[in-house]
Amino acid sequence: MDRIQHKFVKVGDALNLHVAEIGSGENAVVFLYGFERKTNGISEEDGLGLDKCF
Repeated sequence: MDRIQHKFVKVGDALNLHVAEIGSGENAVVFLYGFERKTNGISEEDGLGLDKCF
């Protein structure tokens, strides 16, 4: 299974979105959260059903 990748995406002049993504193409899963502290612990073991996405 692919590993979750974390990055920031700049939107406009004042907004940076923290994005956690896994997979590519038709099997991509993208998580968009409002608070960085909520995503620091996202991993494959969190029971998010990622194993059922592929």
